[in-house]
Amino acid sequence: VLSAPGFQPEGATEHKRLNREAMVNVLHAAKVRGVRRIVYCSSWSAYGRQPDGTDVHERSENLAGENVEAALCGLCGAANPPVPYFECKRDLETQLEDGAAGGGDASCQVEVVIIQPCSVFGRYGDTGWCTIFGKLLDSNGRMPGLPGASSFCDVQDLAGAFVAAAHAGAGAAERYIIGGTNASNLHMQAEMANLVGVPPPARATPEGLLRGLAAWNEALLYVPYLRGL
Repeated sequence: VLSAPGFQPEGATEHKRLNREAMVNVLHAAKVRGVRRIVYCSSWSAYGRQPDGTDVHERSENLAGENVEAALCGLCGAANPPVPYFECKRDLETQLEDGAAGGGDASCQVEVVIIQPCSVFGRYGDTGWCTIFGKLLDSNGRMPGLPGASSFCDVQDLAGAFVAAAHAGAGAAERYIIGGTNASNLHMQAEMANLVGVPPPARATPEGLLRGLAAWNEALLYVPYLRGL
């Protein structure tokens, strides 16, 4: 089972509504057809934006509903709202867990396992981190180096986790974060550049610079003339 909530606040209400309705339909279909277990593909993003240096695990504090970052100096509009993607992943996990319980009626209960992948690469991927291959090729390696770090998982390894989740464990809404290689984003860009035969980015773009540019762009949204361009 997959869901597709958005990253941006624009359209967030509609994204959430569609995903909630889809989960209701999944639960209903599973119970009508006598499905024993639902394996749901969520994301480690369900834990929200964690403080830098946090070791994220299945018992981490859930920060999905927290504002991601205050606006520049508190002067350029309100604080940024929570990320809809984070919120929706968290809410759907809760909705699935509650719905599968069947209100205490054993005849309406469905086993649930929740898989929470980290940053996923796939052989035929054309979204997310997989788009970096094309950007490296198009720029001959001169794209900006990315700050930060992640845990990177091969989609074939992730598929193996899904197969195992269909049978292993009690199915009592266990959550499993599926990671892989823990590395800086710049290191991963270098590995990708080597695979496509271009020079790697030399250094990561300072995070403060990216935050400043993002805050500046956000501030321009509150200027009526510029917003209409």
